[in-house]
Amino acid sequence: MELAERGEKASYLIRDGDTKFTEKFDEVFRSEGIKVKRLPFASLNLNAFAERFVQSIKSECLAQFVVFASGHIQKRR
Repeated sequence: MELAERGEKASYLIRDGDTKFTEKFDEVFRSEGIKVKRLPFASLNLNAFAERFVQSIKSECLAQFVVFASGHIQKRR
């Protein structure tokens, strides 16, 4: 891990309740001695840094996105 290479260690992993974070995901961090803290459901203000990052991406990138035709936004195979 990059933290270990710099001589630093994480104490906690703060995550939301998304289903993509399985028990195996948590176990990887626990095996390194990191405590996994799960945020309560619908607690957006507790994860303010991540929420602000997502909001910035939306406003800076997606708000400037211009669609020229329907083919531009359709999924290509």
